[in-house]
Amino acid sequence: MPDYNQLQTDIVTWLDRADLTDIIPSIISLAEIRMSRNLRTTWLTKIETYFVTVGGETDFPLPRGYNGFRTVRMNTNPIRSLTYIQPEQLNNTNLENSASGLPSYYTIVGDRLRIAPAPAASQSIQVTHYFIPVELSSTNLTNEFTVNAYDMLLYSSLMESKLYIKDDARVSQWMLMQKESRDNIEKDDSKKRWGESALEMTSDYQTRSASIG
Repeated sequence: MPDYNQLQTDIVTWLDRADLTDIIPSIISLAEIRMSRNLRTTWLTKIETYFVTVGGETDFPLPRGYNGFRTVRMNTNPIRSLTYIQPEQLNNTNLENSASGLPSYYTIVGDRLRIAPAPAASQSIQVTHYFIPVELSSTNLTNEFTVNAYDMLLYSSLMESKLYIKDDARVSQWMLMQKESRDNIEKDDSKKRWGESALEMTSDYQTRSASIG
């Protein structure tokens, strides 16, 4: 399985520039940041549970490595999905000050998850969220990117070298390869999440759109 050391070796080989060895850790970090901003896949999601220990509690720390929620649910019977609203909306509708009961909404305030109205009794909240992988380093040789998206990570790292290699014509090629890698990763993730039918519907929609255009 490719790891951080292999990635550095591959970057040196592709760049064919021994003088850039010292900046390779930096361009890998930049590539990871770019990928964390752009990728939303099943292997970048976690499910966690918060316990509302007392009635009336509304604020909770965001999960470690938080990179956006997919779902926020109250583990009631039946399960209750919460709707996201802007912090201003939550304030304007006076939900924070409403009587304790069943939460219906959530928002993000700073580094906190806030639900409203406040729950009347102890309940648990289950969240599914995207997360940022632990950064690669000499002490952390693998992460979700090296395991699931090594090709995109390599091409993204090569792209980040453009500031050092200036107008190298290879940058354009690396950008195309990075885009192709990302497209394939997202298609594969969609297939695993929804099955072949999702890809068939997307393909059919694209075909019909092209014929209309």
